[in-house]
Amino acid sequence: MSPRTSLLAFQAEKDLENYLLVHLSLLLSDLGQGLLIIGKQVATAFDRRIDLLAIDATGAIHVIELKLGGTTPQIVSQITDYLYWIRKLSRDDIIRVVAQNRLGINLKVAFQERFGHPLPAAVNEAQVLTIVAASIDLKTQRSILAIRNPGLSTTMFRYVVQSGAVSLIPCCLDGQDVEASQAETIPQALRKHSTAPVSLGPPTYRVLIHDSVREFWLTHAHLFASPIVTFEFVFKEYEKWVRAQVTEGRQPTSDQMGLFGRELFALTGESGEWTRVYFPPGIDVNTLATLTNLPLTRTVIGGVNYRAVAYRRNPDYQASAA
Repeated sequence: MSPRTSLLAFQAEKDLENYLLVHLSLLLSDLGQGLLIIGKQVATAFDRRIDLLAIDATGAIHVIELKLGGTTPQIVSQITDYLYWIRKLSRDDIIRVVAQNRLGINLKVAFQERFGHPLPAAVNEAQVLTIVAASIDLKTQRSILAIRNPGLSTTMFRYVVQSGAVSLIPCCLDGQDVEASQAETIPQALRKHSTAPVSLGPPTYRVLIHDSVREFWLTHAHLFASPIVTFEFVFKEYEKWVRAQVTEGRQPTSDQMGLFGRELFALTGESGEWTRVYFPPGIDVNTLATLTNLPLTRTVIGGVNYRAVAYRRNPDYQASAA
């Protein structure tokens, strides 16, 4: 099963949309406060619809885009289109759009009830773009990080369904990534339609991915010419990159260096573009370059063979990573 479909737990995007409407505790603002969902399938002026529109306690507007499967770089132009439209809306415009939406919310009343204080005079002075998807490709990660600015926050989450619960795992959220977050039980009606989860990524213990590891991978992974690259080669490239950063006063700690393997495993699990594999020892990057066919690999370690670690690019993502 390909990385684009293996994590799916909902039959349609509207199922994910409805789930998040009910389980708002999974969506938090940058202040750690909950959000108030104020619109669903909100029509814009460009024949597009925003999946979910929300507001936080400060009056910042959150645009939430949902993808049932994996993202592609096209999602960036889609959400920036939303942003262009949203930024032109005044406080009164927001109130009107919310009232006319299918949810039919009286924003002043709902805001007071949700946050315990009146709707601020300054609404929509800041925006937050949020993506929730089964997997997030590296090109999208790079693009989202590039458009961040002091007035615009961006967040990305992978949703994972396992053992009847949904977790949102932050990706590229203020430089930190956590492999476990709050989980909510799936309603029985939804669970019976869900596909069985397949664990392609790292385990669900907490893994903090340091900025140095993420920056290295996002700027180097697409440069690897071969569809399979040994972990030893990746680590040597990382060491060379780190040494270059040291001259700029950006030396990572020894702890960060020692945890590189675990962090890389967690990082590649975010998008599914690369899979950690094992192959028989004795093959290095030079050997791979001379082979006409890729060596046999397996995704689990086993026996005396298949112990050397490598990362294999998944064919489904080659186009988006190019």
